[in-house]
Amino acid sequence: MKIGLILPGNLWFCPYVNIYTQILNDNNIDYDIISWNRDGSESSAETVFDLNVTSFNRYQKLMPFLEYLNFIKKTLKKKKYQKIIVFGPQLGLLLYPFLKNNYKNNFILDYRDLSIGQLPFLN
Repeated sequence: MKIGLILPGNLWFCPYVNIYTQILNDNNIDYDIISWNRDGSESSAETVFDLNVTSFNRYQKLMPFLEYLNFIKKTLKKKKYQKIIVFGPQLGLLLYPFLKNNYKNNFILDYRDLSIGQLPFLN
């Protein structure tokens, strides 16, 4: 079995992923981490979407985010994971139609991601 872990940003931005990777490693389960290298820092994930987002304007961040969603979908189609774990409510909601059609009953949404809490809700 192969599992895909989908992160909304770099590995350091998703502290709970370590819980999953430790369990997967302990059980000898193959997995890939799909992440977005938004800030240009190095990432140790297997599959990385490299697109640096320097704008602080939320509307200018929309296009790169949509590109990342397309990257995720292409990666999932290509690698054909048996199960998916999505970190963050934003990704989960936007990927839901795709996941429902392609991974029905085979995906988990981990919504404990700190990304929302690290930024003020409204600037």
